[in-house]
Amino acid sequence: MEWIIKKNATLPIFQIEIAKDGRSDFGRNQDLLNTTFYISLYDEVSKKFKVTSKPCYVTYSSSTVNSEEIVYFLNYQFTNRETNLSGRYSVQISAQDTDGVIVLPLKEKVYVSVLESFSLDYTPYSNNYIIDRPCCDP
Repeated sequence: MEWIIKKNATLPIFQIEIAKDGRSDFGRNQDLLNTTFYISLYDEVSKKFKVTSKPCYVTYSSSTVNSEEIVYFLNYQFTNRETNLSGRYSVQISAQDTDGVIVLPLKEKVYVSVLESFSLDYTPYSNNYIIDRPCCDP
């Protein structure tokens, strides 16, 4: 799965469904809201972590298939500093609770791609109708 965000952006919020595979999460399903989750982004080209163990928050909603089933989502909002360089990063999710820290298995390999932005970042604001572009003379 490929998740895309623009360079220097903080939105949209990264969201991924927490998989219930019945093996690694046995006995942990009831306490997902009290478990601390962390996200790490690994750059496979430079072999370095871009983001290391940043806390995430959990949200939930009812399933679209079965209204009695609850689906949990892991959410993380990136900062400008975390998206300041273009690149493709592999996502690793870990969880910490009273039993220790485990790396969660994902249904498929998840990547975050930071793409070049075409917006005018860090330009001064004067009013709603005029933008002083730094590259162009009037």
